[in-house]
Amino acid sequence: MLWHCWLGEAKGIQPVKMPMPIVSLGFSFGKKWREKIKGHGGDPGSPGKWPCGCVCMSTDPPGAPRNLKVSDVTKTSCKLTWTAPESDGGSPVTGYQVEKFTGTKWIRAVKKPVAECSFAFDDLLEASENEFRVCAENAAGVGPPSETTGRFVAKDPFEVPGRPDAPEVKDRTENQATLTFKAPDSDGGSPIVGYVVEMKGKLETKWKVIGKDVKDLEFVATGLQPDAECEFRVAAVNKAGQGQASPPSKHSKYGKQRWVANVVSCRFPVFNIINVQKKP
Repeated sequence: MLWHCWLGEAKGIQPVKMPMPIVSLGFSFGKKWREKIKGHGGDPGSPGKWPCGCVCMSTDPPGAPRNLKVSDVTKTSCKLTWTAPESDGGSPVTGYQVEKFTGTKWIRAVKKPVAECSFAFDDLLEASENEFRVCAENAAGVGPPSETTGRFVAKDPFEVPGRPDAPEVKDRTENQATLTFKAPDSDGGSPIVGYVVEMKGKLETKWKVIGKDVKDLEFVATGLQPDAECEFRVAAVNKAGQGQASPPSKHSKYGKQRWVANVVSCRFPVFNIINVQKKP
């Protein structure tokens, strides 16, 4: 509890003006204050007779903030909101202290008191566990804490898309190839915004990006070498990022088409099936 006193014009005693209506009432001062007032002509036992016209009232710390909630959680950020306490303790709330639980103790998460009933963090560690609470403060001190947010993990509310199937080379000319592919079974909870297409030569070890932000499920790879064998793969992209790349397509090479015959024999009844296939 904090007592606020206005000691009027008494010399050597500093007046304290309250930012709210003040009520005159009897008050029992400690020994030090009684001696100081008595030395200036006051009578500690009779406030109404004091020459200085002493006026006093008391305030307490505010109550606990209410309805603390966490929202807009991502892998690096979140937003806290709450409502003011039911009681301000008799003095206006001057700010709120935001605290974080470390696993063993509560520490200040924000250096200075927060003026509004909300605060946004943008420096959370990805995949970290977090728990917050809030305390209100006024001229009398810091009040009790709110209920906590409960533990939550800093992560996006959605994931990267799933893995598409291997693309197919629909058509191959001397210097380009037309690829077709399908959307993955899962979009990760966020709409797919595009695809990344990559290419790799048969003897190469690294994939090279040849298409970004591809909107359609078909892509034409250009600038190919006529005699070079190459393979392709695709990856879907959403708000969370790029998903796992698909398995590679079959090797594709431009050249003359050769025809071969596969013979399948059956014993009974006796006949032969000749299946003519086109070999790439």
